[in-house]
Amino acid sequence: MNSTCVVVTTAEGGNPYGCLVTFIVSASIQPRRVVVMTSYENLTHEVIERTGNMAINLIPADKPDWLSHWGYQSGRDIDKFEGVEWHPGENGCPVLAEATGHIEGDVVDTIDGGDHAVRLVGLTTAQLKRPKSATLSMIDALAHGWEEPNVAPPPPR
Repeated sequence: MNSTCVVVTTAEGGNPYGCLVTFIVSASIQPRRVVVMTSYENLTHEVIERTGNMAINLIPADKPDWLSHWGYQSGRDIDKFEGVEWHPGENGCPVLAEATGHIEGDVVDTIDGGDHAVRLVGLTTAQLKRPKSATLSMIDALAHGWEEPNVAPPPPR
């Protein structure tokens, strides 16, 4: 199954947070909603739990290095936003300047999906900045040699 690779971002206390997400799908046309699944292991997941909002940044096809930058590093260990151009979106979440486009939204509901939280997100803003540019898909990611990291299961909740 091919899905779009995105960088999900949020902010809290003036600090930006972000992680790679490969589980995203349209959920509803009216009202406009998507499903975004975030790993319980990610710091960004924890912040979204508190803030209830996010920006979903579309990764350009010519940025495969974003896979390792946003996916293989933890915001607990490094500042993922150092050297990255971004600005706060309408909901305060980081919008990446080089993203193909972005959507912003508020979490409407969350259910336990196993090792990921399944979040229904109501969209509030959408912008396609590079309409003729392709976005990075999971098939593209695999072609660039990216594989899901072998990580230990999260601690019991």
